Amino acid sequence: MPLILILFVGVVAGWIFTKLSIILAQWLRIKDFPGARSSHSVPTPRLGGFGFFAPLLVASCLCLLRNCQNMDENCLVLLDSIIVGGSICFFFGLMDDLKGLNPTVKLFLQMICSIVPVFLGMRIHSIALFAGLIPSPALGAALAFLWVLLVINAFNFMDGMNGMAGTFALVVVIFLAIIAGESVIFPVMRLFVLLAGALIGFLIFNLTPARTFMGDCGSQFLGYVIAVVPLFLHNDNPVKFPFGASAILLLPFIYDVLFTLIWRLLRGENIMQAHRSHLYQRLLIAGWTHPAVLRLVFITYVLCGFFAFAFARSQQFSQRLLLSLAALAIMILYTFFVVRQEKTEKKK
Repeated sequence: MPLILILFVGVVAGWIFTKLSIILAQWLRIKDFPGARSSHSVPTPRLGGFGFFAPLLVASCLCLLRNCQNMDENCLVLLDSIIVGGSICFFFGLMDDLKGLNPTVKLFLQMICSIVPVFLGMRIHSIALFAGLIPSPALGAALAFLWVLLVINAFNFMDGMNGMAGTFALVVVIFLAIIAGESVIFPVMRLFVLLAGALIGFLIFNLTPARTFMGDCGSQFLGYVIAVVPLFLHNDNPVKFPFGASAILLLPFIYDVLFTLIWRLLRGENIMQAHRSHLYQRLLIAGWTHPAVLRLVFITYVLCGFFAFAFARSQQFSQRLLLSLAALAIMILYTFFVVRQEKTEKKK
């Protein structure tokens, strides 16, 4: 099946399953009610993650059944990771949406999800910037575990504005497909394209004015998949896909989460409590609209995507270092811009 047709199927499937999720969320009363820290003003269904979870899960199962005999071990590990770990992540997130899990319990469940791809054999083999090869498989496994756990939480924390997590995931998937190029086995490329289509189908309902949110079930599943796919590409060919490219590609979310965490710690705040301190939330508080903030952060997504692409194509330490610093500089400039907007708003 041509990739453009797979993209179309993904959009249609994402639209249908997201529409079904809205109906189901209203029936089960799974809604996000506005509060002091919310960026929305009306109760909104929050089961939209089903819109891209269901198409990707079905496609992964079909891909595994139809191509099991012809796939190499690494592709089988990816499919098993999506089917097993992704399903666990989605349903643990659904439990949180339904009952509201204790933060400690939630972290423990996320750790269970994060260990699945490591248990199946995924590792970080090379940082490809500073020390080259990871000295031991155990360290590579530990880093892979921490990577998946970090990205799951990054998506969970950053899913607080219409279109934010879905748009970022769409950009990441597109750049992963571009970076991977012809080196990816075709059935896996189909999954990339299908996921991109399903995200578009979901975003039709999630962009302002949002008719649904992806919920914890969606943000945790999406974070898990976005963490595992780069690990697959890295494990398939560490030279063509150095892990540093993954870090740069996901920098907009990782930077915001880590910066906000450090900033709140320095202020003596309880980091386990809900807040509105992320950089994009501070822009909203400063008077920016959802579409305006999304347009601004979209620029950082695309720039980091191009830097990651260049990083993966480069073989020189000096070039990779400059690209890493350039990506970090973009995020620092974004931070200073947010602070300036806050000061401008206070002067009014």
